[in-house]
Formats: sequence, C-alpha cells, structure tokens
Amino acid sequence: MITLTGGRYMPSQTFMNLPAEKKARITQALLNEYSRQPLAQAQVTPIVKDAQIARGAFYKYFEDQKDAYNYLYQEVLKEVHNDTPRIMLTADTVALFVNQTAKFLSQASNSQYRELIKMHIIYNAAFLNQKPMPIEVPPKMWAVASLCHQTIHDVFLNPECQDAALKRLQTSLEALV
Repeated sequence: MITLTGGRYMPSQTFMNLPAEKKARITQALLNEYSRQPLAQAQVTPIVKDAQIARGAFYKYFEDQKDAYNYLYQEVLKEVHNDTPRIMLTADTVALFVNQTAKFLSQASNSQYRELIKMHIIYNAAFLNQKPMPIEVPPKMWAVASLCHQTIHDVFLNPECQDAALKRLQTSLEALV
C-alpha cells in the first residue's frame, strides 16, 4: 500500500523492491509522459507501454498518476538539488545563493529534466495543490527559498530574462541581510 511520508505519497514497497533496471525503465517512462504534457492530460497507457509493464502493475506500484508524478518529481529534485548548500543568508553568502540558482538554471536547462520542470512550473504545481513550506522554517530561509524559486520560475517562463532575474535576486537577497 502507498504510504504517506513527510506529506508526500510514495510508491509502494513492491515498486521499491523492483530490480534497478526495471525501476529505471518505469521512471524513464514516467519522465517521458510527464515531460510531454500536463499531469491533468497525461495517461497511464503510454506509460505502461513505454515501461513494458501491465496496466495493473502501474496501480500496484502507484496509487494513481499524482502519486507516480510526485515520486518522479521528488527523484528529479534529489538529483538537481544534490549539491545545494544548507547555509544561512549573510552578506558573505548572497553571491553563493545567486550562483547556486544560476547553476541550477544552467543544469536544468541542459538536462533531460528541462521539459518536466517547465511542465511542473506552468501546469502541474497548481494542479497538485502542493503543501506550503513548513511554518517552522526560519523566516529568512523561507524568504531566500521563495526568492530563489521565484527566480527559477520566472526564467523558465521567460529564458531571455535570466540575467535581469538573477540581478533582481541578488538585490533582493542583499536587502534581507
């Protein structure tokens, strides 16, 4: 059965116990489908065909498409955020946050996840009714995360504004110090 972990649905233990090759094939099929169209329009049929699994197996692994999408998106976030520092904002770290945001934009724009992230920003984040950041997050860190994520959002929607968006991020972070 699907379990709730940290406010997110996770794939079943059956899925987690699959051989790595099969799990990778299913994950790639999810990436293919959810990168092509919004979650609200995605269908299970292309996923199971691409993954070479039975339709019933999909529902054995995931409760529904939202569950599958959440699994995939969390995996993508783990990969693209793998070297994001966990530091506090100070006058000395403003440039680090700006550089990390620029690095994320560069890596994401040139990765196999570009279309998935863009689809998430444009359509899927609102469709999923995602939970807000926990209220226990210190206000300054909430502000930093919000500003960095808004910059990413803006650049994915309007790539030619990247330099201006990063400059606005820097100015905004400096104002928080």
